[in-house]
Amino acid sequence: MQGGAWNLKVSPIVRLVFLNYHFHLAHHRDPSLPWTDLPAAVRANDPNPSFWAIYLQMWRGPRPLPDTDGPQ
Repeated sequence: MQGGAWNLKVSPIVRLVFLNYHFHLAHHRDPSLPWTDLPAAVRANDPNPSFWAIYLQMWRGPRPLPDTDGPQ
């Protein structure tokens, strides 16, 4: 994942209406790609959570970061 970006899973109709807006990770990897080329830039192993799963997580509010073993 690059900077918190995902390629969100939505219906093909929603992708069309929003001009492939939900392919955030593909866009962040190559911002120069036109919206029509974003689907081809999606990699098979990219995170692909559903839009609704991410949307509902936002309503949970902030959560603490996981503990790390390194210095902070």
